[in-house]
Amino acid sequence: MPGGHPDYQNYASWRGPVYLAETTTIPSGTTITIDEYVTNYASIYLFVLPTGNGEVVTCTFYTDSSKVAALNFYQWNVSIFGALCAVIPVLGNFVEITVHNAGPNPDTPQIGIVPLNIAHAAITYPIPVNRIARDGLSIPLSSSQTFRLPYLGEGPASLFTRPHSAGGDLSWDVWETDQTGALVGRVCTSDNAANASVQQFQAHAAPLAVVVTNASATTARIGDFCLALPGR
Repeated sequence: MPGGHPDYQNYASWRGPVYLAETTTIPSGTTITIDEYVTNYASIYLFVLPTGNGEVVTCTFYTDSSKVAALNFYQWNVSIFGALCAVIPVLGNFVEITVHNAGPNPDTPQIGIVPLNIAHAAITYPIPVNRIARDGLSIPLSSSQTFRLPYLGEGPASLFTRPHSAGGDLSWDVWETDQTGALVGRVCTSDNAANASVQQFQAHAAPLAVVVTNASATTARIGDFCLALPGR
């Protein structure tokens, strides 16, 4: 097998040196910055996993290290409930990646940055499994429970729900959250009174949470659900 050409492909498939792979403490309200030349690479693998607070992660491409002429930028709210795992197409010769601790306490996120020569037309999320499911979930009367996806992602998503009784008291709502985990916008809902149903929606690059609510004031209710957002 020719060196750097797996399976006798006509193009090399390799990664460059690891730019960053460490756990870094970021004080509250402050930002760390990673600057790198990426001229010879086609994309960047970026991984961020907060451990306490949430982070705002920004990736900006420039024509050169002067950082005068920006070409484009991407930004994610990354919470402790959902890690960022993305491959980003390189749009310029120089990249600046910032991680801002938006929480009230110091945080120690895990950060990984690796340049690649694998070309992508858009951001991809190489996530093997990105779903949350519960079977036979019992929700006490007049209460709700919240469940969160383990990774960020975007693209077609689906919500499967099935109540175990026809009382019509259970509802399932999918919310986008901010970096702190607070619910900020409902993107999908299902309140089928008696039957299983599947709702499909378009997810954006934000943390997602499912809130299961029992409106009954007299008894607990039982139901099933599965929220899935495949990697792409």
